[in-house]
Amino acid sequence: SITISTGKGERVGITLPDGSKVTLNSMSELCYSVAEYNKDARHIDFSGEGYFDVRHSPEAPFVINSRNLKIEVLGTTFNLLARTEGETSELSLEKGRVLLVSLQRGDSVVLNANQKAILDQNTGNITVITSNTIDMASGWTRGELIYRNTKLSEVIRDIEDNYNISIKINDEECLENTFTGTLSTHDLNEALEIIELSYNLKARIDHKNVLLVRQ
Repeated sequence: SITISTGKGERVGITLPDGSKVTLNSMSELCYSVAEYNKDARHIDFSGEGYFDVRHSPEAPFVINSRNLKIEVLGTTFNLLARTEGETSELSLEKGRVLLVSLQRGDSVVLNANQKAILDQNTGNITVITSNTIDMASGWTRGELIYRNTKLSEVIRDIEDNYNISIKINDEECLENTFTGTLSTHDLNEALEIIELSYNLKARIDHKNVLLVRQ
């Protein structure tokens, strides 16, 4: 079998044997068997975050096994966020149709374009949302981290993973605030400046450690 994995701050684009393309975000892993792939089905195991552009092949369904989640597609484009430590997994579907199965409950849903499925890792429940901004989820593939009413604590975690740094903040209450906006994935100073201005903080950078101090 072949395993492709990324560390903090790393991204990699791969082409699978059938021509399907996957971009792996940081801290992600994809595995498949060379001998079995593309026989009757295209099976992969996945954790982390990835952007999938799956080649249409009705005779060989594309099947993703992820944390408490099984996904079957024919040909489609979507962003899958399924990190091992997350409370939820999310699939944001840009094109095509996808079948999701909650392995905890056995429930399944079919997603159409511009829909997002959110799996609660504790209960196995799947929630479906329709949105005209579904491509926000894959912003990282275009050099952007895009947020809408997201807890600052989650934003900080994304910045840490993207730039392979550690961020401390001397105002814990600030982490409960929400953030709406766009941050760069390739300019740390610009990303920190937006956070500074949004919350009246000052960033002190020491190599890979950042301290955010309330002004």
